[in-house]
Amino acid sequence: MAVYKPVRRGRIRQGELLSGVVQIVRESPVSTSGMVRPIVHPYAIVLTQDCDLEQDYRRRKEHEASNLPSILLAMCEEFSAFKATLPSGSEFLKRVKNNKDERYHCLEDVPVNLDAAGAGLPALGIDFKRCFTLPTGDLYEQIHASAFSRHARLSTPYAEHLNSRFGFFISRIALPLDHSMPA
Repeated sequence: MAVYKPVRRGRIRQGELLSGVVQIVRESPVSTSGMVRPIVHPYAIVLTQDCDLEQDYRRRKEHEASNLPSILLAMCEEFSAFKATLPSGSEFLKRVKNNKDERYHCLEDVPVNLDAAGAGLPALGIDFKRCFTLPTGDLYEQIHASAFSRHARLSTPYAEHLNSRFGFFISRIALPLDHSMPA
């Protein structure tokens, strides 16, 4: 079973890998000056549920009001750079590589033949603390303007596995202090 499927056109899909997505950020959250700066994300993956994306796409095609104001994405980075940001320790790295650490998720490389852009993608790492949203209309405008590349999407059950892991991370219970155990 292939981990990826190429994405040629159409709606945004859960588990879709994108490169070059532009996020516009205001310089100051309280500023009224209108100063903004673009952030270009080398790689990002869509986390929004596929059913919500499909319903929104249908509504847009029928010229109805969108019911999905924004799309949730996670920043991704090439695994070699991602690995350098992790705490040291071979057991920890092994846990991360095997997707056994709740905060991180690793994706294997996308072969050229499964990449809609025809270039292939390297292995990527995701830190679930590094998510962002884009207005849904803005993301579709970037698609129509070919502002970024659509590569591939995770197949079932890999897309669901990614979102299940993200859901577990985001719903964890925050404790005010770490446990104190006797030695």
